[in-house]
Amino acid sequence: MRFITKLLYIVRRPEFIIPCIILILVLFYISRSDFNRDVNLVKGLEVWQPVNAVDFDESWFDESCKVVVYMKHYQKFHRLDLWMNYIEKYPGIPFLFYYAGDDPVKYFKQLDEIGFKHPIMIDSEGQFYEMNKSNMDDFSFISFVINDNSVTLSNPTIPNFDKLLKECSQSIR
Repeated sequence: MRFITKLLYIVRRPEFIIPCIILILVLFYISRSDFNRDVNLVKGLEVWQPVNAVDFDESWFDESCKVVVYMKHYQKFHRLDLWMNYIEKYPGIPFLFYYAGDDPVKYFKQLDEIGFKHPIMIDSEGQFYEMNKSNMDDFSFISFVINDNSVTLSNPTIPNFDKLLKECSQSIR
């Protein structure tokens, strides 16, 4: 009984609780940011091809370095204008966008309004989600940077995105 009392005394102290919380957060971040799983790509979908945009290229699927983005809805927090900055900054890296929402006409009209100029695959059947739901939980927006066999969750609003794309672009030269 005395052992349990001492243990409870130690566990309740801030010197013990704070490092435990930090350790749990670090482990959670590591487990969520790097995947050792495959991201399954869906080919043969209809492609929304904006005017004055790079043409969609089926060879993008085979590149060892690529960015894969899944979107179910247009929302301002996606910051698609930031995506265009990175697409232009790293022209050798393919960006594969999947749209799986209900109203593609409305969605692409919104993209035209903000000047988004990159092809997007229309996944009206939700195939990408079905093939990758173990990596995605129930997100309506998620993006992966794939570099060889490394799959990392990231996007332009996360500080590691530029670093990941630099590493990725160096591996394809």
